[in-house]
Amino acid sequence: MEELVWANSFEIGYQKHPPLPTWILYPLTKVFGKVLWLPIALGLLSVFATQVISYFLYRDIQANATHQIPSYAPLVAVLTASPIIYYTIRGGDFNHNATQLWAIAAMFLFYYRAWKVELCLKKYLYWAGFGACCGVAFLSKYSVLIQMGVLLGHFFIIGQWKNPRALTGALISILSFFALTSAHFLWLYEQTLLRQGPIFYAEMVMQDQTNYWMELINLFTGFMMTQIYRLMPILVVIFMLRKLQLKTSKISHNLVEKTWWQNISKGDQLFLLMITIGPSVLAMCIGIFLDVRIEAKWAVTFFISIGTVGWMFVRSDLNLKKLISWVLAGHLIFALLYGVVTGVVANAVGHQGRNNYPSKELSSRIQARWEEHPEVTAGQPMRLIVGDTWTAGNVMLHSPKHGTTAKVLIDADLGLSPWLTIRDLNQPMMVVINRPSTPLGKEIRQSEPVAQIVNELFLNASIKGRESIPWTTHQEVPPLEIDWAIIPFIKKP
Repeated sequence: MEELVWANSFEIGYQKHPPLPTWILYPLTKVFGKVLWLPIALGLLSVFATQVISYFLYRDIQANATHQIPSYAPLVAVLTASPIIYYTIRGGDFNHNATQLWAIAAMFLFYYRAWKVELCLKKYLYWAGFGACCGVAFLSKYSVLIQMGVLLGHFFIIGQWKNPRALTGALISILSFFALTSAHFLWLYEQTLLRQGPIFYAEMVMQDQTNYWMELINLFTGFMMTQIYRLMPILVVIFMLRKLQLKTSKISHNLVEKTWWQNISKGDQLFLLMITIGPSVLAMCIGIFLDVRIEAKWAVTFFISIGTVGWMFVRSDLNLKKLISWVLAGHLIFALLYGVVTGVVANAVGHQGRNNYPSKELSSRIQARWEEHPEVTAGQPMRLIVGDTWTAGNVMLHSPKHGTTAKVLIDADLGLSPWLTIRDLNQPMMVVINRPSTPLGKEIRQSEPVAQIVNELFLNASIKGRESIPWTTHQEVPPLEIDWAIIPFIKKP
C-alpha cells in the first residue's frame, strides 16, 4: 500500500525510505493503473529473481568444491530455501525489503566472483558490479549496511586487504556505489539538517522505549524467535531430503561418505556461514551494545543463502524428480491452507487483519458519501484523500470510479506527500480517519495514530459522518469505524 500511495512521482528520496521500489512501481502504474495485483506480482518477481541469482552463487560454489558434488546441488539449495515465510506468506509484499532481496543476492554473487577470479579485467568488472548492487540495495533500504558490514569483515578475515588487486577492486566498487547513490546522499544530508527524512525516521524508530534488560529480553524472545519461526518450514524440506536419498552411500574404512557441505572448501563454508548467520549476529550485537531497538521485520533479507543448510544433510544422490514434486505440492497445499485460514476461517472466528480488511466496501461507502454532496464537490471526481497511508490508500486503490487518478495527502503533510502541488490542495478533498472500536485486550489490528492536523480538519468540517463497516462475519466482533469529512480545500502551508 505504501508504494502504491507514493507512486505518483519520481523523488530522490521519501520521508520514510529510499526511493527505488517506488521508482520501479511508478512507471508501471502509468501502464496498468494502481491495481492490487501489480505490487503482488512485483513482490513475487523479486523472490523469483532472488532465487535465480542465489542459484548461480550456489552453482559457482558447487563448481569450486574440493570433492565432487552433483550438478543439481544448487537446485536443491534453492528448493530448501523456498518455503521460508519471507518467500511464501510475505512473498507478495512489494516493499523495501522485497526490492532489496535480489540486490543483496547479486551483491553476494559479485563479491564471491570478485574474490575467486584472478584475471584482472573480470575481477575488476565483478568489483564494479558488486559496488553497483550495493548501491541498488542501499537505494532500497539502508539496512543493507548490515550485509555490507559482514562482507567487509569477510574481506579482512580472509586477508583480501593484503592483495593489491583486491584493494584496487574494492576502490572500484566504492566508486561504483557512490556513482549510483551520490544524488540520494545529498538529498539525505539536506533532509537530515532539517530534522526530517529517512535518517530522522530511523532514529525515532530505533529509540529504546524500555529499560536495557527488558530490551535485551525482547531481542532474544522477539527478534531471534521470530526468525526461527519464519525459517521453520525449511525443516520440512530437510525431512524430504533425508527420505529421498538413494541408498548408494559408499562405506570406506567404516566411515560414511561425506555430506555435500563437507565436500566444499573450508573457505566457501566460512563465506556461506558468514553471509547466512552474520547479519543476524551483527544486528543483535548492535541491539545489545548500542542499546537500540532491532525490529524482527528487518531480517527479511538476512537469510538469502540459508538454502545451503540442505547440503549438510545429504550424503548421496537424491531422487530429484520426487523432491521437486514434493516441494511444489507442499507449496500448493500451504498456499491453499493459508488462503482458507486468513480468509474463511478468520472471518468465522472474528480475527481482524489486513488479509480480510473490508477494503472494497470501505472505498464504495466513501465514494457514495462523496457523490451525495455535489454542493461541495461540484460533481468533480474524488482526486485527493487525506488520512493515514493504509486507510486513505485503500480508499484510493479500490475507488470504483477514480482509483487511478486519486492521490493521498499522508497525514495532511506535504513533506510526507511530495507528489502534491498547491494546485492539488485547492480542490475539494475527502478526509478519512480510522477510529478504533477495539475493546482493551482484544487481539485485533489497531489503527494508526491520528495526526493532529487531520483530526482538526475533521472536527472543523461542516460535512462529516461515520461509517460502520462489518470486518468479519462474526457477530461479536466490532466493525471497522471510519470517520469521514468533505472539505472545500486545505489551508496553504
